[in-house]
Amino acid sequence: MKQIFSFLLIGAIGLTFGCKKTTTESKDAISVEMEQCVQKVYGADNLSLCLDELIEDSRCPVNANCVWQGVARVRFSMQLKNQSYSFVLSTSHVQSFHTDTTIQQYRISLLRVKPYPGETSHAKPVADVQITKL
Repeated sequence: MKQIFSFLLIGAIGLTFGCKKTTTESKDAISVEMEQCVQKVYGADNLSLCLDELIEDSRCPVNANCVWQGVARVRFSMQLKNQSYSFVLSTSHVQSFHTDTTIQQYRISLLRVKPYPGETSHAKPVADVQITKL
């Protein structure tokens, strides 16, 4: 029994410290307001990310008890190396929705959409996004 425990402990430690990251640059978290664009520079690359549309927001309102958490889906456009891209990200993996996408050597991940339904703020929607250069 002691040998099995030791084997499992060594295996867990090996898995924890043996993993290698595949990214070459640090991640940047940015906020993009509805109908606005954010410019970022990654080395020689100028990237422009725009929040074009809040397609859906079926998230459970603040202080409500819901059976399902719901989802927010947003449409983005991006300019990179003189090319334009359009994509939709969501706040959770449901149905065929995606929380991230990869374009060229960049992974764009949707972290959250604010304000949350039921909040008193009447501000334009803002998406918090993480961009990672792979």
